[in-house]
Amino acid sequence: MDPFIDFGRELYLPWRILHGEFPHRDYVHPYGPFSVYFNAGMFALFGVSIRTVVLANLVIFAGIVVGLFGLLRRAFGFLPAAAATLVAIVVFGFPHYAGINNYTYAAPYSHEATHGMLMLLLLLLWLGNSAPGRAERGYVAGVWVGLLCLTKTEYVLVAALGVGLGALRAGEQAGRWTLFAAAGGGSVLGLAWSALAPVTGAVSAFTSITNAVLAPLRYGAYSSSAHVARFLGWDRAWENLRSVLLYGGAALAVLIVGAIVARYVAKRRGRWPAIVYGVGAVGGAVLLVFRVNWIFCATVFPVLLAAAAGVLIAEGRACRRENRMWATSRRWHQMVGGVAAGGMLARMAFDPTVSHYGFFQAMLAGTWLCAFLLAKWPELGGKSSAVRVAMIAAVLILMGGGAHALWNRSLQFYRLKETPIGEGGDRVWGYRPDVYPLPALWEEARRHIVTRTEVTSTLLVVPEGIALNYWTRRAHPLRITDVLPATLPLHEGNVLSALSQRSPEVVVLLSRPMEELGFAAYGESEPAGKAVVAWLETHYTPEIRPGDYPLGTGAMSLWIYRRNRP
Repeated sequence: MDPFIDFGRELYLPWRILHGEFPHRDYVHPYGPFSVYFNAGMFALFGVSIRTVVLANLVIFAGIVVGLFGLLRRAFGFLPAAAATLVAIVVFGFPHYAGINNYTYAAPYSHEATHGMLMLLLLLLWLGNSAPGRAERGYVAGVWVGLLCLTKTEYVLVAALGVGLGALRAGEQAGRWTLFAAAGGGSVLGLAWSALAPVTGAVSAFTSITNAVLAPLRYGAYSSSAHVARFLGWDRAWENLRSVLLYGGAALAVLIVGAIVARYVAKRRGRWPAIVYGVGAVGGAVLLVFRVNWIFCATVFPVLLAAAAGVLIAEGRACRRENRMWATSRRWHQMVGGVAAGGMLARMAFDPTVSHYGFFQAMLAGTWLCAFLLAKWPELGGKSSAVRVAMIAAVLILMGGGAHALWNRSLQFYRLKETPIGEGGDRVWGYRPDVYPLPALWEEARRHIVTRTEVTSTLLVVPEGIALNYWTRRAHPLRITDVLPATLPLHEGNVLSALSQRSPEVVVLLSRPMEELGFAAYGESEPAGKAVVAWLETHYTPEIRPGDYPLGTGAMSLWIYRRNRP
């Protein structure tokens, strides 16, 4: 994982819970409460270490793999499900597609993302298997929805879609089904509030259990910040939309032409037309494997999902004309999975990607589409078994080649990590110094703080890096876990007053790229933390300062400051 950005919060907050502090009472937390308390429970049971969290995450990921395979197998059969699940493991499980790596199921930037994925798959499996005539089954669906409401906003949206699907399938029992679902969700939220209110207070408990639902409104300054707009694709909405339509349309055109030619060949007599088609399909797939830049493959997901929805709707109309039942168990699982895939992709619909947040937001879409293409596209090629085999081979080559290309991209980054950070169960690996000097400096800072400060002292990393607080077991002085431009407005009250009242013994100033946040450098202006930097320079003196000033243009350094004595 990246030692500086995001993942540190996932370690620090559960550790502080064991010391009597609580999110939303003592810290601003952007998500629901489930994951921080779950990880605190893991720490309490198995010891406070990164190893504990990673091993728990691997078990959870194993559950996700089993759940994903089960959903896809019920929807498309064994081969499509097996192939698509393997793609999910390789492409979305432990990717490292860019320099910063917080986007894996072993060490995610947000455990709500990974815990929520397992809950969502369990909800989808329940919706697919539930008997449509029994409204009482809505209660169990509601329980899963309630748990999802304690994770991340993305899952709240998809959970709401799931409730709608469940009510739709219930038919005449839709009203009762919905009431049972509301009762199940309400019971989970009520129990969560009852557990938190005695220790955090009634208001903080309510804030905590509703945060995943209301966070976009509650933290409006953050939701409208430049880097959130970038993640959504809103920063260049028209340009991003044009790319989605262009490349998605091109991919769809290739599939349509391939199916039309396959259907024509299937009607021809003799072996040679099928052989020629098979060679062309396989050769074209091999060519595409080497021509496509696979890091951008998710750009085609929205168009292909829309086309797949059209295929399912067309099948439904055909069944109705022929007086055949459309909503078989297989087709119902296809629809449930497809709707969930589209819902999860909604947050990055203008700029979908398999990297960054795509490890969970695009995973369902990518794997569902792989299974759909393997199961459905060959059916469009007619009744010739030879032609169908060629179409299946072409899809498998594309899937395998793309997954292999992305796997190799990840390995290029992983192989550069040779610098140990931390000790024992907290040891991780960062880039070697000739590639990126900060991990080695980070480890030196960790050792210095551990040996030269009291355990009771507080530590602030500017602008971001609460992982160092966890590694050194030094408390953080603010309610917000970093002082980035989008986070500063979330602090209740004046940040400088809070720092003056609880001045940290040590401050670490760290180089942190700010372009993605919409600023050239930290401290360049008031919105970018200029007042925080001025406060630091006034009340602290550099104790260790290797290299250039950390906030300078192009700097890669880390300075340690000590508080000035009266």
